[in-house]
Amino acid sequence: MSFWSSEKIKETAAQCPLVEPYDEKSVEHCAYELGLGPEAFLTSDDENKKTVLKEGEQLVIPPGQFCLLLTEESVCIPNNAIGLISIKAGIKFRGLVNVSGFHVDPGFQGRLKFSVYNAGSQNIVLQRKQRVFLLWFCDLDNPGRWASMFIVFITAPMRPASKKSIPPACSCYMSPPIYTEIATRVAVVGKRGDKNATNFEGELYAESLDSLYKFFQEARLIMRHFPVGRIRDFKQEHLGILINRVLANVLRPFLEKWNGQYRIWWARASKSDESPYELQQKFPKRTEFLADWSALRFIMRRVELALAREYKLIPLE
Repeated sequence: MSFWSSEKIKETAAQCPLVEPYDEKSVEHCAYELGLGPEAFLTSDDENKKTVLKEGEQLVIPPGQFCLLLTEESVCIPNNAIGLISIKAGIKFRGLVNVSGFHVDPGFQGRLKFSVYNAGSQNIVLQRKQRVFLLWFCDLDNPGRWASMFIVFITAPMRPASKKSIPPACSCYMSPPIYTEIATRVAVVGKRGDKNATNFEGELYAESLDSLYKFFQEARLIMRHFPVGRIRDFKQEHLGILINRVLANVLRPFLEKWNGQYRIWWARASKSDESPYELQQKFPKRTEFLADWSALRFIMRRVELALAREYKLIPLE
């Protein structure tokens, strides 16, 4: 397990959003400094209501009181990394203690909530957007099945492209076709109800590989409706960017690794009179093959949910 340097945080943030809104000046000493957000909840509040902080407004935490704090920014932790969190030393030395936990799960998206306690003898005063929290990124020493195919966080929130570059309706018009291609292919997202995407029962691997490759082709056709690459500023994103991430970072690595390898083996092995369902169990690298495929399906489910969220589609159960 290795911690990310400031340089790696900046390089990765240029490829995919780790923190939104992102400010390169907040990257200090191999950590990202997060600000105090718009909401807080004090246990000393008699009305048990959350405190809404306006721009520049202060929050007072009395001695001996707990408080729930929200970060100003949303974070996106890659699936091959883990986040470690703390409170800045200058504030901790005044008595503010983090009691809510010290890590952020791989794949987490959203604002962070800190449960804190004032263990000091004086009021602790914080201000909206003040840099209070620290977030470190750390590579998983054994990312396992994610490592071979998952390079960047592909389900980062999509932003509309420039109005001059591409019609805003284009992404909305093309989102149902790509969503349908993803959601209706077992080869892409696995079986409904299979929480971990590990159930390959009843599937012929060769036919499922055909379906997966067909999806790859269909996704490329849909991507023709969008310009190649990013539009002006890398922060301007659209559906084409998401499709490109899926093709480049998930599907292509998997197909390059396994499609030819399995088909060559299957072409020789399938000459046997043995049942194809029993025969495919004998593929020498079956365990690794299915582990990578399960990872692909799990990732594509995240893409499916991202599409449903961004384009107001109805998620399939």
